[in-house]
Amino acid sequence: TGVRTLGMAANRFLHRKEDVHNPRTANRHLPTGKLKPFEVVGLMLVGTGVFFYAAAQLNGLALALAPVAAAYVVVYSFAKYYTWACHFFLGWALAISPSAAWIAVTGRLDPEAVLLSVVVALWAGGFDIIYGCADIDFDRKYGVNSFPKRFGIAAALRTTKVMHAASATALLALGFWLDLSFFYFIGWAIAVSLLALENSLLKADDLSKLRSPLFQYNSVISMVLLLFTILAVEL
Repeated sequence: TGVRTLGMAANRFLHRKEDVHNPRTANRHLPTGKLKPFEVVGLMLVGTGVFFYAAAQLNGLALALAPVAAAYVVVYSFAKYYTWACHFFLGWALAISPSAAWIAVTGRLDPEAVLLSVVVALWAGGFDIIYGCADIDFDRKYGVNSFPKRFGIAAALRTTKVMHAASATALLALGFWLDLSFFYFIGWAIAVSLLALENSLLKADDLSKLRSPLFQYNSVISMVLLLFTILAVEL
């Protein structure tokens, strides 16, 4: 929670001026004046403090890697000013979480945790490319880099499908690797079906369903995977 707060607050603070002009982000707290910049900086400091305190209570490896994680979730926000690959930087920022949780519990970083982080990186990076499609006009006007701006919306959507297919495959492999019961694979099938549905909603010439309730299934997917993984482990 601490490092996520730091990363999200830093992202909002660093992009506060351009967020005013982007229709997708104009209603965020800083552009609308609901929060002041100094308040967001304060939130960043609180998040950092909570994160380091929590890491210190866990184990040596967690504390040793805490500065790396904290730095990365701040620095990744600058990527879109320099490279169209910024979506992959964001994906890896979110992918820190499963490996960090694994380290917190076990005190070590195992290959299974790395594979789970790859799943998250591909999953989240793919969705960030999709949202980049919605921002393409803004990115062109203000000189922000993105995959859709560099390669076009059609190529971006194809790439997202490949990334999500790879993510789903890695998630399936993880179930076999950890020798989980059939409950896990039921959850996997439901989650992947919802993911495929989300991808099918968007066309290169029609992104209107991006704000459709059907495209908000990620929270449902997360809960499905959590529920069926718990069943697979406990039953």
